[in-house]
Amino acid sequence: MDPGDSRRMDSEQLVSVLETGGLSRYQAQAFVALLELGTASAGDLADASGVPQPRIYDVIRDLEADGYVETYEGETLQARVEDPDAIVGDIAVRISEFQSATEEIERRWTEPEPTPHEAAIVTKYETVHKRVVSFLEDANYYAQLSVNPDQLERLRPTLEAAHDNGIYVQLAIHSYDEETLPEAEDLEAVCTEARLRERPAAFLALIDQQQVGYALHVDSPDEYGMVIDDRGPSYVFSWFFTTMLWELWEPHYDGRPSEPPLRYFEIRRLIPEIEPLLDAGATVRVRVSGQWVDTHRPCQLVGTVEEVAYEGQGLDDGPPTLQDLAGMASLVVETDGGTFSVGGIGTLVEDVEADQIVVEEIDE
Repeated sequence: MDPGDSRRMDSEQLVSVLETGGLSRYQAQAFVALLELGTASAGDLADASGVPQPRIYDVIRDLEADGYVETYEGETLQARVEDPDAIVGDIAVRISEFQSATEEIERRWTEPEPTPHEAAIVTKYETVHKRVVSFLEDANYYAQLSVNPDQLERLRPTLEAAHDNGIYVQLAIHSYDEETLPEAEDLEAVCTEARLRERPAAFLALIDQQQVGYALHVDSPDEYGMVIDDRGPSYVFSWFFTTMLWELWEPHYDGRPSEPPLRYFEIRRLIPEIEPLLDAGATVRVRVSGQWVDTHRPCQLVGTVEEVAYEGQGLDDGPPTLQDLAGMASLVVETDGGTFSVGGIGTLVEDVEADQIVVEEIDE
């Protein structure tokens, strides 16, 4: 290195770096002094390094044990640095460890891992995207997403895999134009249903009414987001999706079957479709997957729907509106093991909180 190079360290800086690399203060002082002396007796090394005379022999032995110096006997004990490769290699390892630690600090700052029942504020959309991919890969029943065309294309491989695995996917597509709007047939492999929202919207992914990825101001200096793994706050995002991103907008693609089995993950969508059948005397057989409200343990019910009940029942002619269903909404299902009430996500009063309801048979 050029002696005039401003990057050159003085001896004290080098001692400090070696301490950071794992040497003791005395070991670092002795090693730096020995580099400058070439070969030195224990006494001369103590004088040159500032290591106390009573300590210098122990320091030399420790450096020799680590392979950093070698000793030989003359009139007195002599020490020298024959080859710096050993300490240079150890420093390189420590540099790599520090680099890894730096990257981990950055990752944990930008990508806090939500533990069960936790919500995390994140600073980058990229963090939200990565977590949503993970959530989709582990999905059990369904996913609801608000995306623009670019976000959709980036998630396409993950959505195709989820769709192939039987996950019911709803897409609310926004911020499109004639060139970027995907054709209905191009959505067949990635979703069950898609609707078009004419106005811009935030990025939102809601998976199994449990996990949420949400991002605002994407690709701007003000972007930030939330990652949630908690059933409680996810319920709020479910209503936001239903009321603001879904019900108001026209269908663009509908891949739902017209005959049973018919899958529903929102009880307020099921009720308007089966209530006329029940009123006409039809028998509707369902399979309910969810959890017991009192114990939160998983359960499955198989039986027939005896009745439906909701807050605005009987107030108006015609099918119930979302406003009619905004309060209490439930089914009564008769099974071989008894009769049970079934509510939607977040219910506190029914017997069962449903994750998915499958209409298996309709006997008219």
